[in-house]
Amino acid sequence: MKKYFDDAIKYHQQGEFSSAIESYKKISELSVHFEVAQHHISIILFGTGDYLEAYKIQNELVKINNHKAGYLNNRGNTLLQLDRLSDALIDFDLAIILEPLNSEYLSNRSNVHFKLGNVDLALRDLDQAISFNMKCINPYVNRSNIYYELNQFDKALTDIQTAIELAPLNANFYFNQGNIYTKRSEFEKAVVSFQKACDLDEMFIKAFLNLCLLLCNEHRYQEAINLMTNCLEKNQFNTDVMMALGNIHLKLGNLEKANLIFSSANKALPDDLDIKYCLSAASGELAPHSSPLNFVKDLFNEYSSSYNSQMQNFLEYRSPVNLYAQILRHETHGFDQILDLGCGTGLVGKEFNSCSQSIDGVDISENMLKEADHTKFYRSLYLDEIQNHLKSTRIFYDLVICADTLIYFGSLHELFFLIHKVLSRRGYFLFTVENAEEGQYFLKPTKRYGHAISYLIDLSKKLNFDILEFQKSIIRKENSSIIHGYNILMQKN
Repeated sequence: MKKYFDDAIKYHQQGEFSSAIESYKKISELSVHFEVAQHHISIILFGTGDYLEAYKIQNELVKINNHKAGYLNNRGNTLLQLDRLSDALIDFDLAIILEPLNSEYLSNRSNVHFKLGNVDLALRDLDQAISFNMKCINPYVNRSNIYYELNQFDKALTDIQTAIELAPLNANFYFNQGNIYTKRSEFEKAVVSFQKACDLDEMFIKAFLNLCLLLCNEHRYQEAINLMTNCLEKNQFNTDVMMALGNIHLKLGNLEKANLIFSSANKALPDDLDIKYCLSAASGELAPHSSPLNFVKDLFNEYSSSYNSQMQNFLEYRSPVNLYAQILRHETHGFDQILDLGCGTGLVGKEFNSCSQSIDGVDISENMLKEADHTKFYRSLYLDEIQNHLKSTRIFYDLVICADTLIYFGSLHELFFLIHKVLSRRGYFLFTVENAEEGQYFLKPTKRYGHAISYLIDLSKKLNFDILEFQKSIIRKENSSIIHGYNILMQKN
């Protein structure tokens, strides 16, 4: 029997879970040790994410001994993962009745309260847990996470620092600390925290990715390349790491290196649209008709909080201002209804608010729409892919605006057709494009599309638009280079 226990523990510690489970099963065949063995099997199943099987075993253990608080606590944690919140709360309540001073149980119950939206109850549990045992780590971590979600970053930082003092070798705690520092705009401290997490756990991919993103935002590209190159050596088949490294080379114009990395990622995941898209941007070949939806959504969800400052202060983006001046040269009486496609954080709404009180916005990024909602410039905001929205709306608009939106579409035929359909009689279509020197459209290494003027003229004729004005424009700056394009005004005929 001792041999089975020794083998089971050894396999468990080494991560050989199948062998550990087999050893525990042999132990459980002897009734005197049944509960202990089944308990350990449930822990392995929970740890590997097999929550349904873990629950089945835990359920049987509770039936055998419903006065054992540990069994109730474990089942409560599993029920929480299965999103059975009411049942989980009952189990934690019962466990706490049996052991009212147990800080771990209180900490675990706080997770349910918080998920149910009972923030005060969650914090009360955590305050009690800490008062009962100031050396218990989880309550500090949980309370830090709650304060983080509440944007109370000073309190979040204090708690995670306490957790680090209690467990200085836990990579997750440094990762959380890095996220808090990032929210506090203390970027150098965030870099140090993420680096510590990476040093402690070479397989902690999310820590490497967050650190990489931070370094790139600070234009420390060579450091980011070195970081992700080292990470890739230890995680050779991780496509997230490949993509991060490839995108840095793509941004720096190292197309050959980017192409090589994206090709490797494409071999690993041949059906991944985002990888194919990046490979097309690096190679200039086989570009899809538009950017993958998830690519655009993830890009702007991540970019939302810093979008306005980045675009206006660093990239010198002035398209909304320029478009407003352009429309005033042709229409000075205002508009009953305006549709802002790809509205982002609301920069167009800010400019055009003075000429209409009925502006609707559409965007695929939930985080960008939250920023737009704060401006109060929009009558309605829609979370949708813009072509889907154009197909479903029953509203006719006097003006449709696409500022910095068509760069995520190669082929524009269907989009222009749908816009023509929702415009009122003699309605206006105002938009920006980046320039393409050849062909109809071209996917650039920036992962944005450029469009040829000849292509836009041809579309206008086919879809019954009159071109009122082509205006050469500087769309933005990028890596100190000027991005050229056009501000274009069309009218439905």
